[in-house]
Parts: sequence; C-alpha cells; structure tokens
Amino acid sequence: MSRERLPNRRPQITSEVQYVDIFAQGRPMVIEVSFGFNHQWFLREIFIASKSHPLTPLLNDICILVSRLLQSGDTIESIAESLGENRNEGQEVGAPSSFIGAIARQGVTVQADIRRSTRSNHDH
Repeated sequence: MSRERLPNRRPQITSEVQYVDIFAQGRPMVIEVSFGFNHQWFLREIFIASKSHPLTPLLNDICILVSRLLQSGDTIESIAESLGENRNEGQEVGAPSSFIGAIARQGVTVQADIRRSTRSNHDH
C-alpha cells in the first residue's frame, strides 16, 4: 500500500490533549498535539507540538505510526475505534485506555470540526 505524499506546506491545527491515567493520582497528562491536513482537509498527520514532555520520544514515535496509517488510507475514526477503552460493565463507551487513544479521539474531534466548518462554508 502506498502512502499519500503530502505537500511541504499544509494546513494544521494545534490542540491540547488531556489523558487521565486510571492508575495515576493527581493531574491529567496534558500533551500539545498538532494535526496536519491535506488540501482536501482530511487528517493525514499528527505530531507533538510541545517537546518538553518527558514522554516526547515515545509520543513522537506514536504520532509517526498513526500518521503513516492515515497516509496509507486509514481514517482517524477507524484508528480511534480500534484502540482500547476503560469502561465499567454495562457501559457502551469508556475513557481511552492510553494517551494514544486520547490523541486519536482528539483527532476525531478536530476532523469532525473541520468537516462541519468546510460544509457550512460551502452552504453559504
């Protein structure tokens, strides 16, 4: 499967992702992430905007892997749906089980916001 070649300059949106580890006590993990789009406004790239987090090397590798999936035709929605959740018995939806899931879910939200925005711009 070939990857989509992205232009050198492309639109991006930076967003804060919060992840609450169910085993940690205290503040949630906050990660600043940038979501990059092709010129049709489909999410094709994720990267860490803030380099000061102690997990930056791991987060960078995760973003590279997710970006490669996106550039090979996968969608952020299907990636987010395939990742684990922490949910109680009887719940249909739970919190993401890792910061990877939290990043993917934020990508779904950003992509949906972009779709609504571009759709409303075409309607006017």
